[in-house]
Amino acid sequence: MRDIKYASVRYCPHLGHNVIMEGRPSKTGAVSWECLNKEDCGYREKGCRNMLIPAVRDQTISAGKEA
Repeated sequence: MRDIKYASVRYCPHLGHNVIMEGRPSKTGAVSWECLNKEDCGYREKGCRNMLIPAVRDQTISAGKEA
């Protein structure tokens, strides 16, 4: 079931509005998240500066391993 995608809306303080996050599960059950709005904030130059995103990713990965 690697083709299943998860979508989530999260607030980005750098952009001042919500962004869409897309998650893809790996074979181990972990989920890697990608911001679909990363072209709007200088992601290529500085990377993701939204400190809310790693917390969400870590919680999701932990929940996936428990299930």
